Amino acid sequence: MTKFSKFNKTKYEKHMMCDIETLGQARNSVVLSIGAVVFDPYANDLEQVLQNSQSEHTFTTFYKKINIESCEKLGMVIEDDAIKWWSKQAPEILDAAFSDADREPIEDALKELFVFSRHCTRFWAKSPEFDFIILEYAAKQANLGNPWQYHRCRDVRTIEEISGLSTKSSNTHDALGDAYNQAMTVQKAYAKLGMVRPEWPD
Repeated sequence: MTKFSKFNKTKYEKHMMCDIETLGQARNSVVLSIGAVVFDPYANDLEQVLQNSQSEHTFTTFYKKINIESCEKLGMVIEDDAIKWWSKQAPEILDAAFSDADREPIEDALKELFVFSRHCTRFWAKSPEFDFIILEYAAKQANLGNPWQYHRCRDVRTIEEISGLSTKSSNTHDALGDAYNQAMTVQKAYAKLGMVRPEWPD
């Protein structure tokens, strides 16, 4: 059995795109929500599904709203500037970001995210210096590990600059929507740059 055996059934490389909404910019900021997409960077199914929801696809999505008190118990903080910034957003955006429904303790959400991202070989964010640093802080405070190693993290901004592409945003400050659009940018950039899919050993 080779170390690649876990890929034998899928035959495509799995990457994870992650995006979070927070109440600050510090590494210990409270997290409002986590969105993620596990996807094949060599495919173009994210855009196909936007055009036709019945299209076949290989990507999967993750979205959790986080209980604010659970973050504060871990020493995570709320920044005044972030509250002022959120207060200027549209009512529907505020309701989606701050409504009490369906919120989970951050420890539970992180455990689910780490299971969701199992077998991924690359971990993307815009940028890892923000999203992953904050999640890593929360995970450490909760005595959890994390599934990404620093050398497997990738920055969407870098591939945007190299490819000349930019990520379309609906500007709704929705973690899953942003993760989806950023993953779609990676797929388009891989195609434009002529990236070749690796062949996994049998």
